[in-house]
Formats: sequence, C-alpha cells, structure tokens
Amino acid sequence: MIRRVTAPDSLAPKAHLFAMVQEVKTPNPETLLIVLNQPTLDFPAIVASGPWIPVHEKPNIGNGPFVLTEWKPNQHISVRKNPHYWNAAAVKLDGIRFVAMDNGDSEERAFRVGQLDVTMAVPVTKIPGYKAAQPPVLHSVPLAETRYLALNTLRPPLNDSRVRQALALALDRTALVEKVLQGGQQPAFNFVPAGLGGYAPNERITEDAAKARGLLAAAGFPGGEGFPRLELTAWPVSVGQLEAILQMWRRELGIEVALVQREARTHLASLAAGDYALAFMTAIPDYNGASDLFTQLTSGHFANYPHWRNADYDRLVAAANWPAAEKILLGEMPLIPLYFNAQNFLVSPRVKNWRADRLWTRFYQGVTVER
Repeated sequence: MIRRVTAPDSLAPKAHLFAMVQEVKTPNPETLLIVLNQPTLDFPAIVASGPWIPVHEKPNIGNGPFVLTEWKPNQHISVRKNPHYWNAAAVKLDGIRFVAMDNGDSEERAFRVGQLDVTMAVPVTKIPGYKAAQPPVLHSVPLAETRYLALNTLRPPLNDSRVRQALALALDRTALVEKVLQGGQQPAFNFVPAGLGGYAPNERITEDAAKARGLLAAAGFPGGEGFPRLELTAWPVSVGQLEAILQMWRRELGIEVALVQREARTHLASLAAGDYALAFMTAIPDYNGASDLFTQLTSGHFANYPHWRNADYDRLVAAANWPAAEKILLGEMPLIPLYFNAQNFLVSPRVKNWRADRLWTRFYQGVTVER
C-alpha cells in the first residue's frame, strides 16, 4: 500500500514536519518504508516528536505514564497513574495536579506557603534571594531555546543589513546574562544552540561597538544622527533585560528606541503581520534537531517574523548544510541572537528524583514525594 502523508488541520502550524515526506510504503505488515523529498538529518528526532505520536482517532486514550482525570480550563489539570503504561513499575506517584497560575509572582507565593511542590519558573528578581537563602530548592536547567530580537527587514532603516549588523555588534551579551538575568543563561553569539541534534556552529558574532558605530555611519546615521525613533515590542516579560539593551544602544550608537509591551497574543499577531519594527522573541525547537530553527527562517515560513528572504539560505537549508546557512544568517542579521535561555524553577525538598531536560521535557518516572 502507498499513501500520501499530510498534516491534519489541527497540526497546520507544524506542517513542515510532514512536508519532507514524499510517501510511505508498507510492503508487508512488518515493514514501513518512508521516502523523503530532501535530505533530513534530523528525521529520527522528527518522527519521535509530538505530531508523529500515534493516538486513537476517536476516544481520548493515553499511552503515557498518566491518564487524564479532570481538566478545568484556567484552573487545573489532574492526572492519575496509568496502570497500562509499559513501565508502570517505575511510576511512583499516584497522580499529579497541574495548577494554572496568573503570573510568576503568584506561583512563587503559592510555593512559599506549600500550595505547590514544583514551579515552572521563578521571578528573576527572586533568584538572588533563593541562591543566598535556600539554594537546595532553586534548580536551573539550560535550554535549547534562543531569545532573540526579530528585525522587520521590510521597514527602513532595518532593510539595510549594515543597520542590522550595527544593532547586533553594539550589544554586550555577557553583561546582559551575568549582571541582569543572573539565571544561568548563556550569551548567544549564533542563532541555533550548539549540541541541538549534534549541531556544531562554525560562525559567531564578534561584538565590536566601534565597528557597530562605523556601520551605522556608513548607513547614513553618524553618531545616531537622523536615526528614526523605533519601538521594541515584547510580551510581558521582565523589563530589566530589555531596558539594558536599549541602554547599550543609547550608549554605543547614540540612538533612542522606545519599549512597548503587548499581550502575548497581540504581540505574535503583530509579528506575523509585519506590524512592528523590533521585537523580543523566543525560538524553541519542536524536536532535538537543528533543522526546525533553520527552517523557520526560510522564505515564506509562518515563523519567519523578520519577513526575510534569501534564496541561497533557502537552498542550503533544503540541503541540510546548517553551518553554511548560519553563515549567511549572521551576515545578513535579520534577527539578533541574545542568549540561550535557562529554566529556573523551585522544587520542594520533599520531592525526590525530579528531572527535566533542555527541551522542556519533565520525567516523572522515579519521582516521589515524602509525606
């Protein structure tokens, strides 16, 4: 049997995960042959990702360590141990309740009074206090997540690569993560995190404020003179990091950029529509492979928020030539990598064997809670 593989409507935003498949052949019940349209080095990681996980077409049947028992939108999700899970003996918890919180401050307060055993995050301003007073409860996991600034390449003067390069070279990323964020983040001198699916970057940004000033002058804005007042938009995040970026541009380039925060949904809609100048954004891979993040910047991709097009880049990504693709990316600079993020969260001392990885995966096998 030969059939086409297409993405169901519910997975339309992830359609690129299926687009590389030309056809699937099943010569016999024990054999599955998948024919690809193009080189796909990350294919083993892709087929292990969420959109490829088989589920029953009609009833909600789970095959994981827990099954759903209750879901109250914007309140909580409750699950119980799945007795049919293949490794049920390794699951020590009877169940888990995932509680929805309005913000990080509310989450931290709930943890402090014993209403939560584990948080998803911890407010940046609270990290130094936990480091000093309660280091055992503060956990940090490096993430394969790039925080960056998207630059609208269709809007002057950001349509000039010299301006984009100047903005990128004028930043001090080490100072940003060590003096402002202080949460285990790492400076990002390239876009795709090293080690993601074995990726080893060859190119990196060389910060140089003097060169940045020269590039800006060559673009017609010596000392920042005549540079339009642009806006940096972001969803509600800790503004300290954004204010630090604006201060660096003011000090090194002599330009003024205003900060505007929007509700997350509005922020994303504005990026997709190109209704912005500069925007704070995050790139989170769907699987343990470099292809996802590189593909997001190909011409016409829904997540190509800079609205940048480069035929050579598209060709190199299709050929899975990641180092050459990133060389073009850092030369054109349609976005400015800032730092590779880290998840900082709190775990009660009574919770044992808690594990998480750089793709936001949490492992519940072996976890226990002392009474």
